[in-house]
Amino acid sequence: MEAIGIDESGKGDFFGPLVVAAAYVGKSEEKIVAELGVTDSKKITDKKISFIARELKRHVPHEISILEPETYNTTYKKTPNLNLLLAKMHYETAAKLLEKVDCYTVIADQFGNKILLEKEFMQIKNIKLIQMHRAESTPSVAAASIFARNTFCEYMVGMDKKFSFHFPKGATHVVDAAKEFAKIYGREKLNQVSKAHFKTMGKI
Repeated sequence: MEAIGIDESGKGDFFGPLVVAAAYVGKSEEKIVAELGVTDSKKITDKKISFIARELKRHVPHEISILEPETYNTTYKKTPNLNLLLAKMHYETAAKLLEKVDCYTVIADQFGNKILLEKEFMQIKNIKLIQMHRAESTPSVAAASIFARNTFCEYMVGMDKKFSFHFPKGATHVVDAAKEFAKIYGREKLNQVSKAHFKTMGKI
């Protein structure tokens, strides 16, 4: 199906940004997506994702939005609703890609109240918005998931280098790392590298 797929990465990670990617897959892109074995990024190692993303960038039109930790925390304080924040990012990222490609179908994973995303896309006429569970089974959302995950991983590598510190991914087994980081740089610096509303913050 010719469509723009949207997906995110970093939503469940204590450290790092929130990344949303949109990818357009039409008839000419379907072949390369199939040849690369593009599927849900959660089923592929980060090393393989890096390779696939490099190839996809050459063939698949896409847009990527990054909400860095400090901006994420400021935004979340104003609007303490992650699903609403995600809906806005999904819309804005897809809207940028819609300016480049002629496509009227958008597919997204259903991550909450369907109305949130529907309200955002009402700003665009003639758009067919499909929200579904396991949307990564579609080529366009699978490609978007690869772009989002790869961008998240690259950001984490940059953050490691910037602070000369290894930030673990995920939300479990991060408390010790957070305590160590706060010990070295001060607790207030956590606002620049993590999502402050996570329950993890209360354990530090």
